Amino acid sequence: MIGIEATQGAHYWARVLRALGHEVRLLAPQFVKPYLKSQKNDADDAEAICEAVSRPNMRFVPSKSIDQQDLQALHRIRSRMIGSRTQLGNQIRGLLAEYGIVLPLHLSQVRTALPRLIEDDSPLLSGFGRQLLAALYEELCALEQRISKMEEQVQQIHRSNPLCQKIAAVEGIWPVTATAVVAAIADRRSFHNGRQFAAWIGLVPRQHSSRDKQRHFGITKRGDPYLRMLLVHGARSVVYRAPTKTDSRSQWIAEKQQLGTAKKAEATGRREPEVKARGGRANAGQPGAERRAFKELLGPAGLRALRVRLQELAAKRMRLGYRRLTAMLGREGVEVDHKRVIPAVSGGRIGDADSAATTDPLEWKRQSAQWR
Repeated sequence: MIGIEATQGAHYWARVLRALGHEVRLLAPQFVKPYLKSQKNDADDAEAICEAVSRPNMRFVPSKSIDQQDLQALHRIRSRMIGSRTQLGNQIRGLLAEYGIVLPLHLSQVRTALPRLIEDDSPLLSGFGRQLLAALYEELCALEQRISKMEEQVQQIHRSNPLCQKIAAVEGIWPVTATAVVAAIADRRSFHNGRQFAAWIGLVPRQHSSRDKQRHFGITKRGDPYLRMLLVHGARSVVYRAPTKTDSRSQWIAEKQQLGTAKKAEATGRREPEVKARGGRANAGQPGAERRAFKELLGPAGLRALRVRLQELAAKRMRLGYRRLTAMLGREGVEVDHKRVIPAVSGGRIGDADSAATTDPLEWKRQSAQWR
């Protein structure tokens, strides 16, 4: 048995060694790294691979065939060309903006407006500038033709491959996504169920759990980001068109959408009084605006009860930052005896009634009970 780390050229060497009669197992680099004992060199890497390949529960990478590698290369080249087309469109828009010509964001607007700008005698563009833009337009047209040709090749492969047609029968899966799935998955038997495939592609929640404390976060985003992007866009198209359909699954998706919209509206409705209490969005960041709004909401009686509660916390030395708490009390006009930790109210800012209510121990205890 031969273990190989699944890096550049691993699938080729796996095919060559299998042709010689050996059993070859490919390992993901992130599964080999924990068995590396010391610094990285060839001997330590070989020892780590030998240790990892002998584990009974180790997950291995299925080797790809030449047809799958050809199909994956087609998708990689197409993805790179689409990115180049987007970069070229952004460059054209940026250059035109420097001349005072602003185009909309979509690439179709660039295709429509650029020939007209080159042919018209606009005073904003010089002759040399038109020549540069004409060369960029020719480059954009060449990229469009190459991308269209590659999409035709994808369609041909999809029509000739029965497995791609089976995958495309799922709603939201188009020929591009179906061929990408066939190119990415070397052996479908390596997944026992659909959730394992979802975990492999990075569509399951990330966990950080221990014993009875279960913590789930956003999706892990592991695996192939290109394939995950295609699947997510397909799912978005299904969700977008669900309200216009009458089958049971589309109706279920539409009900979930309405439920999510209702929850968002409810949360917005709960937040509106808070925003108004802060003086609106414009006053939310001003110093003292939240404090003034808080005082207006509480009123005189609520402020008195709050001061009583703060004094009680200071007297009990709660773990809320003693220095910070005494500073807060000082800003409210309450002086604290640091030696005996007994609140003493100054009669300067708080009225006589407040002082009488807080210095009486029985009254202080009664108001504290009401506050709790």
